[in-house]
Amino acid sequence: MAKILLGFIIVLAAIAVATMAEGCDKDREDMIRECKKYEMFPATPKIDPSPACCTVWKRADIPCLCKRVTKEVEKEWCMEKVIYVAKYCGKPFNPGYKCGMATMAEGCDKDREDMIRECKKYEMFPATPKIDPSPACCAVWKRADIPCLCKRVTKEVEKEWCMEKVIYVAKYCGKPFNPGYKCGSK
Repeated sequence: MAKILLGFIIVLAAIAVATMAEGCDKDREDMIRECKKYEMFPATPKIDPSPACCTVWKRADIPCLCKRVTKEVEKEWCMEKVIYVAKYCGKPFNPGYKCGMATMAEGCDKDREDMIRECKKYEMFPATPKIDPSPACCAVWKRADIPCLCKRVTKEVEKEWCMEKVIYVAKYCGKPFNPGYKCGSK
């Protein structure tokens, strides 16, 4: 009986190992099929990925996939676009995370620059009038790391940026703050 039980455990372990390996293989195949066109060179333009690509990103075993990113892979796949797609799909890399040869940058500097370039004119004082933001501004709002940006809102920033307008723009762009969410002192 003990030998049968031991044999059964060994078979289960072998199945588990095979399934884990296949899972990453399937993620790789799905990533190639659904996301490759959004993540290949040249680095520009960056195109918002399809819902199917985002579905793959959200369920994929990213650590397993990143272990397979070699220098050869990075000659085809643009890591800057990979980072963009990951962020757009709501599964951004953590700062300092290593995927292939790329190490993810700290913070949200790029989001901050994009927000200043595309949204500043809609979010500055005076508090009125509130102007509907441009599609480009809304695109920044939809992909930006808002919690990271909000951590950088100081009293000095609030002297220039009207938080009432920031809240208005966020809501207009379809990414409103949750009740009670703190961004700066608001």
